[in-house]
Amino acid sequence: MQNRSAAHLTFRLLVLGTVFPAVLLACGNGNGDHHIDLPLIKVTFNQTPPTQTDRVVFFDNVTVTADILNMDLVLRDGSGTLDVDDIDLVIRYDASFIQISNIRPETLFGNCGSINPVCQLTSPVCVDNHSAANAGGAKFCRIDGSTPCGQDTDCPATGDACGSFGNLETSFVVITGPKTCSNNSAITCSTASQCRLCTSNSSLPCTTAAECSSTCSAGMTCTGGSFAGQSCTDNSDCVDTCNPGVCSGCPSVVVNGTSRIVNLTFRVIQAGTSELRFVISSNPQDSASFLRKDTAEISGVQFWPNVDANNPSLVQGSFIVMGTK
Repeated sequence: MQNRSAAHLTFRLLVLGTVFPAVLLACGNGNGDHHIDLPLIKVTFNQTPPTQTDRVVFFDNVTVTADILNMDLVLRDGSGTLDVDDIDLVIRYDASFIQISNIRPETLFGNCGSINPVCQLTSPVCVDNHSAANAGGAKFCRIDGSTPCGQDTDCPATGDACGSFGNLETSFVVITGPKTCSNNSAITCSTASQCRLCTSNSSLPCTTAAECSSTCSAGMTCTGGSFAGQSCTDNSDCVDTCNPGVCSGCPSVVVNGTSRIVNLTFRVIQAGTSELRFVISSNPQDSASFLRKDTAEISGVQFWPNVDANNPSLVQGSFIVMGTK
């Protein structure tokens, strides 16, 4: 995800297979002696609400069960005009404290890797780097996420620890091409004007109904248009209309209200306190969170809470996760 233009070209040229990890639970050895390991960590959380009501991505429907944290990543917009075909979400977290354990394949655009019935293409394409993210990264104090450290004693706050911060990078992309005409899927197009086709003969282009119609000749056949050469009794048998079709690939999604982008599950593996944040940037080439339509970034979108891609001290809001024994 470091080169945005290359990544988007790859999404639209390749069909990528994605296998999502599952949480595996031990079920005993079949001899009736079932041993259940109870989690040692109990999770609680605290979050601040977004400051935008529209064009905002945030954590919603958050639930905890022992050491498991489950949440929806949602997109809210009430205008009915937010049209999206590409969602990149980058989440920063302390991988020595919390781990991503499941990314569900049901997304705002449909099920990952399925055949879209509208365009008969594998769409949406979904990719993520959960293994690399769970391996951690740059060392910062866990509580503030911005103070560099090499060991726990470098962190001044009581009970703090030196964390290892990874970035979970996910992309959910609609394959919008090749575009075809809605009134004849065998005809490729780039604009709607190429999909003005006669209704009865959808391989015949037109601009007016007259180009699709003709007259009934003395030989009782239509002289041209959609019904050229067909038998007729009068001119009404040779009349057709010009059908203005739509040029489209797999459909994008227009958001009106609150819609789930994807569901995530995290597991807290240590006692302590840390945060989850969306990574944001003003540079579209950075590995950060963006909404797009036709490869262009959609402006005015808030990802909440957030941290700057290049300066971890620049933050807004908070989603605090606490693990206790």
